[in-house]
Amino acid sequence: MIEREPKLIVWDLDDTFWRGTLTEGPVERVDAHVALVERLARRGVVSAIASKNDLDAARAELERMGVWELFVFPKIAWSPKGPLVRRIIEQARLRAVDVLFVDDIGAHREEVRLANEGIAVAPPEALAGVDPARWGKDDPALSRLSHYKILEAKEEEGAAFFSVPRDPVEFLRGAGIGVRIGGREACLAHFERVAELFERTNRLNFSKIRLPRQGLRALLSDARADVGAVWVRDRFGDYGLSGFYAVISGELAHFLFSCRVLDMGVEHFVFRHLEARHPGLRCRFAGDLGRDASFVTLSSEPPLPSPPGAAAGYRVAFKGACDLEIGASILSRYVETSQELQIPLPSGVSDVFSSHTEYLRQRGAPVPDDLAFIGPQTTQSRVLDADFDALVVGLSVDYWSGLYRRNATGQRIAAGWFFCDLFGEEAAREYPEFVAWEDASGPRGYLAAHRDRIRKDYTFEGGVSPARFEENLRWLCAQVPAGRSLVLVNVADAGDASCPHGARVNPLLRERYRQLNAVVDRVVSEEPAARLVDVRAIARPEDIQDMHTHLTRRCYVEIATELLALVLPARDAGLRASAAAQPPGG
Repeated sequence: MIEREPKLIVWDLDDTFWRGTLTEGPVERVDAHVALVERLARRGVVSAIASKNDLDAARAELERMGVWELFVFPKIAWSPKGPLVRRIIEQARLRAVDVLFVDDIGAHREEVRLANEGIAVAPPEALAGVDPARWGKDDPALSRLSHYKILEAKEEEGAAFFSVPRDPVEFLRGAGIGVRIGGREACLAHFERVAELFERTNRLNFSKIRLPRQGLRALLSDARADVGAVWVRDRFGDYGLSGFYAVISGELAHFLFSCRVLDMGVEHFVFRHLEARHPGLRCRFAGDLGRDASFVTLSSEPPLPSPPGAAAGYRVAFKGACDLEIGASILSRYVETSQELQIPLPSGVSDVFSSHTEYLRQRGAPVPDDLAFIGPQTTQSRVLDADFDALVVGLSVDYWSGLYRRNATGQRIAAGWFFCDLFGEEAAREYPEFVAWEDASGPRGYLAAHRDRIRKDYTFEGGVSPARFEENLRWLCAQVPAGRSLVLVNVADAGDASCPHGARVNPLLRERYRQLNAVVDRVVSEEPAARLVDVRAIARPEDIQDMHTHLTRRCYVEIATELLALVLPARDAGLRASAAAQPPGG
């Protein structure tokens, strides 16, 4: 059994990757192994070769099978495998503990294990139980394989360069190494990659801190922190986002780089850059970071994924209340957006109820034209008719609002709060301050003006039931075209809201919000198109404002961070797929 997830698999060939021994006659392709190498490459887990064979013959066989280009650092020679595998690990800039060696011969596995402390070894039959979907992360563009190919090309040229004694710095000067540094917005836009650096980087994590995602969100929303993401490229290729730093109160708190830029001098250059940016910079792990890196240049090329308006071809639609406004604003810099947020009413206030899932299901239905808290657009949402690649829906209104069913038609309207009929006599008696607070927040005097009409023609149902809420969400998922995504934004369910009658209301809010959050969790886990921005993981008790759905600005920035993390990778994958589909020269 393979207990550790590898970053790199080193394959033997004879009776391992293929059946048979190449020097003894024809070998037979093992389809399961070919498929595994292909699928793992699309999960960012790369394959190499360490085999005792003739290089030209083995390469010809792998090319015939159509997989030669999926391997990096092939070590095919009549040499001991322990040193061959050690050299592969060095070239890949990895640690032995990140590598799995597969060989059918136990003596070879033991030789490699003794020569590379910490490496995992296994016979080929152990791969039968491997599910590629459980290793790595989606990498449909094979970006990690491409990065290793760049290292491979650099190694080959370096070997030729150093075939005679030379100064290593001379090679680096000729490599044309350049870095680009982006600030907070770049880090937000590439949140997933920055988080991955914290999760995967060991050797070049100078601060030795593995910051969890929630901590990273807090760091990126901390105005006191100078944060930066570092992109690297040279004449061999583009290494992508390869580093991150954070300076807090004059101290370098986080400083980490991908091993793909090991020995390129990038960390030394960025450290010098930060010393100039922050005179007197304190750093507890500086070590020898002050080395000369004058061969690295700083590029002014903007590192953000797209300047405003340049993301044509990827569209995100928003439907919700004020909790989505900041997220929608930030995403509009990177993608095309259409927004239905806080629709104005003729009475001069905003219609916050129109994002209720009941109204989404009623789209196109007529609305009562004599209710001031319902506008002509309430049931006329166009968001599901939009040509979108991702739809973001804020669910907060479903959590707190009340529902009234029209006796004559069965049509439901959203108004007030789920825990009391604000148009009824009991509310005025039991929650007088709450009624006054609600009346002041809507169209002036709307409760009193509509009380008789609502009592006569409608029946109060409380809030949307969990069963009906789940039905509505699954209906919404079914409206999303194949290949598109639905991002749901839930509500925090801990802490106390600052509202009238809070001691009575808060337990009711927490219980209901937890019920509906459980529904959202179930739908997201079962519906392929659904994704979740989990506000529970973002909002602390002290962030809760009135009724749990209003939060501090820090939370809204983190919600925007999550939206960026979900939407931008999907956009980038979509644009890559679109580009790949273009005919040559198109």
